[in-house]
Amino acid sequence: ENTRVNKCTVSNHQVSVESSAGLFSGKIVVGADGVNSKIAKTVNPNRGKESLYGVSVRAYFSNVTDSENTNVIEIHYLKELVPGYLWIFHMPNNKRNVGIGIDEKTVKKNGIKLGEVFHQIIKNNPKFKDRFANAKMEGDLKAYRLPVFNNYKKIYSDRVLLVGDAANVVNPLSGEGVGNALRTGRFAAEHIQKCFTANDFSKKFNKAYYKKVKKKMFPELYRHTAIAILSKSELLSNYALKDNSLLNKLIRKFFT
Repeated sequence: ENTRVNKCTVSNHQVSVESSAGLFSGKIVVGADGVNSKIAKTVNPNRGKESLYGVSVRAYFSNVTDSENTNVIEIHYLKELVPGYLWIFHMPNNKRNVGIGIDEKTVKKNGIKLGEVFHQIIKNNPKFKDRFANAKMEGDLKAYRLPVFNNYKKIYSDRVLLVGDAANVVNPLSGEGVGNALRTGRFAAEHIQKCFTANDFSKKFNKAYYKKVKKKMFPELYRHTAIAILSKSELLSNYALKDNSLLNKLIRKFFT
C-alpha cells in the first residue's frame, strides 16, 4: 500500500518492478494499477491513445427520500445528460452513492462542467429535487476517469497480465468496474498456476488468459456497448426498448 510504481522491466528470465519501496523481481507480474497503469505500458506504450474513456463525478448522500422502488440500483437517462446517465446506489445506514457519467469526448467537445451539471440536476430536475430537498452530502464531490471497454485486446505479454481498469474492462453502460476487476483477477490467478506448472511465462502461453477473458466477459460487454451506443439518441433508445432485434443487429455489425 502507498507505494508508487516507477518502472517495469521484462527480460528473458524475470520481470522487475522499480518502486518507491524498492526493487521487486519475479517470474510474472499482474498489472492491477488502474486507469494510469505503469505495468500496462510494458504491454502497449500507446495504450492511452487506443483506449476509450468515460468521466464521472460521485458523492455520498444521507437522508435521500426514496422513490416507489427501494433496494435497487437506479440508472436514469436524462435529456440534459445524453449520452450519459445518473445513478443512485443504495448503501447501508440509509446512505446513497449518487453520480453522473458520460464519455470523455463529449465532455471535452462541449466544454461540460460535470460538477455543475450534477448539482443542477439534483437541485432542479423534477425527478430528483424533492428527493434531495433534505439530503446532506457526506464529504466532497469526487471526479474519476474510467477506461471503458472498447474491445481492447492488449492485456497480456511476456511475463505480464493486466486486470481490471488496467485491462480496460469497465462496463461501458453502467461505468461499473469492481466486478469485472475481480473476475479478471480470478482468471489471472488461475492462469498463473498453469504458467508455473508448465514453467512457461511467454506471451504465446499467456494468450490463453486473454482468450478466457474474451470468452467469459466480452459477450456481455458487447451487448452493453451496443446499448450505450443507442443511449446517445433518445429516439433510438426508445425504439430499441420496443424491438430487441436492433441490439442484435448492432452487435453483429460492430463486434463480430
